[in-house]
Amino acid sequence: RCPAPIPRGVGDQCQRFCRRLTLGITPAEVRQKLHPVGVDARAAVTRRLTELGWVASWGQLAEVAPRSALTTMVASGELVRVAHGRYAAPLEIPERLAAARVGGVVSHLSAARHYGWAMMWPPPRPSVTVPRWRKVTREQQRRIRVSWRDLSALEVSDGWVTSPVQTVVDCAATLPFDQALTIADSALRSTRVT
Repeated sequence: RCPAPIPRGVGDQCQRFCRRLTLGITPAEVRQKLHPVGVDARAAVTRRLTELGWVASWGQLAEVAPRSALTTMVASGELVRVAHGRYAAPLEIPERLAAARVGGVVSHLSAARHYGWAMMWPPPRPSVTVPRWRKVTREQQRRIRVSWRDLSALEVSDGWVTSPVQTVVDCAATLPFDQALTIADSALRSTRVT
């Protein structure tokens, strides 16, 4: 039996295709070959993810693509579920994904790296600031550096990273003087902070 849902009128075509399948192909690959996601839906999802910083809720994606296309993209690995109701493109943006998983924003050294500022050493793990009431498991704390603080809308840029000024303040408050000075100097040179 064919593992792909068969739309009306293409049953014979589907059966012929399934007879020609070789071992090793997954049901998701069969569905992708038989019923590919439209180019328009894929492009719309990519545009929306780009606008939202590569992580979006199911509702935000459903505004631009049908549910069936999104389900197919998740099954084929074109979209990755990073938290309950949160989906991302399969890109390596560890800071952004870490922040999405715990419901916080990228901050401190990770935010400085996002802005392209010079630093003495890259951060060993992503830095994320979460609201004071947010519970973060010990397992998550081993993988990310967590700070608890309520941030205002002025302290957050693009909805997922601390603003340039807040990033400099955070680094100055938590890093040794020489490391904080390196970041502050680079921020001033970049003209993002005056």
